[in-house]
Amino acid sequence: MSTDSLNSILKKITDSDLGVRAFYDKQSGQVVMERKDTGKFNNAESGQEIEFDKDGFLGTFLKLDPTKDQGAKNAQFTYNGALTIESKKNSYTLNGVTFNFNEITDSAVRITVDNDVDAAYNKIKDFIDSYNKIIEDTNAKLSEKVYRDYPPLTDDQKKEMSEDEIKLWEEKAKSGMLKGESVLQNGLYSMRSAWYNNVETGGAYNQLAQLGIKTSSDYLDNGKLIIDEDKLKEALRENPDGVYKLFSNDVEGSGRGIINRIEDTLDVTMNSITQRAGNTDKTNQQFTLGKRLDEIEDRIDSYQDYLTQIEDRYWSQFSAMETAINQMNQQSSYLMSQFGTA
Repeated sequence: MSTDSLNSILKKITDSDLGVRAFYDKQSGQVVMERKDTGKFNNAESGQEIEFDKDGFLGTFLKLDPTKDQGAKNAQFTYNGALTIESKKNSYTLNGVTFNFNEITDSAVRITVDNDVDAAYNKIKDFIDSYNKIIEDTNAKLSEKVYRDYPPLTDDQKKEMSEDEIKLWEEKAKSGMLKGESVLQNGLYSMRSAWYNNVETGGAYNQLAQLGIKTSSDYLDNGKLIIDEDKLKEALRENPDGVYKLFSNDVEGSGRGIINRIEDTLDVTMNSITQRAGNTDKTNQQFTLGKRLDEIEDRIDSYQDYLTQIEDRYWSQFSAMETAINQMNQQSSYLMSQFGTA
């Protein structure tokens, strides 16, 4: 548009899907345009990364010169004197190691790779903390107190109560709904088995105790795990591959890693919960509680039909009784009138 400023035009170019950014350099008084991605993409004979018609808008209005394109080069390095690798970015990840290229050199560079023990420890600790939180929350639901004197409220009852009173009442009414739930109990048992059963890795470690991870001795913790930090860090320092296999050995059978086993257990538990309680994608006939709800609704409908039949019968009997009483009253009046005339 004719009302667009230079900066707004350059911003539109930068925000577009062209893959370039454009800006105005006040010091030189020139417009600069460059690719957003680094590395060599244009393999044509010209080698230019940005091509345009010099007689078009970019050339005539923005005064950009396509002949001044600087082209691009890929980062290139030779690994171990044998493998030459190119990267469009100034970094490359090889066998889990990320190389960052900050300057050009023709000399050999020696690289020493050390294990980041603290980072690995923190990841394991975070995972175990999450597991302990699941144990705590699930056991709290399984042992939650049931308040039998707080049945669900009816609409009429809610009309007579304040919002705070309704909230407190419903908290009591919902308490203990998962008490003793077999699906959750089985899930907890399976997760504990996943932690404690041996993992046949063929390496130095096949159980958690060797890493300094064991079950809390406090029965109130309900099987939470505690970590011996020094022992775990020592294992990570001396044999990180052995620790990795114990946790993440992605194979089937007795060698399956602990994390993989727990993921399997959680999948089974979630499927069991879905079969029992359903989800937003299922109809009532596709899960157990839904079927029971439908059965209860059918029973309610049947009972309402039964009550309607009883009501109709009573009304019929009442109407017959009223008819009989009316007839008796008429007969009584007739008799009284007969006696009166005598």
